[in-house]
Amino acid sequence: ARRRTDASNGLLLNALLDRAFDSGLITFDSALRLVCSRKLEKGKVENRGAILDLRGEKLRLPERSAPDQQALEWHREHRFAA
Repeated sequence: ARRRTDASNGLLLNALLDRAFDSGLITFDSALRLVCSRKLEKGKVENRGAILDLRGEKLRLPERSAPDQQALEWHREHRFAA
């Protein structure tokens, strides 16, 4: 439960990107650039063009509580559908 309340364990994304992240269709690399899954590139995903247009864009960081790099690494390894 501790991680649920840890601000560094969250990302502030719009609803479209949040769903794509939770579904493993996008992730962020170690430099916090948006990476898209091949499933997104080839699939029929609602608003996929809007997401694909953001490939390589760097995540803007909040003034406090930067994202936990270990949590993002876990997401890349376990949730992201390369």
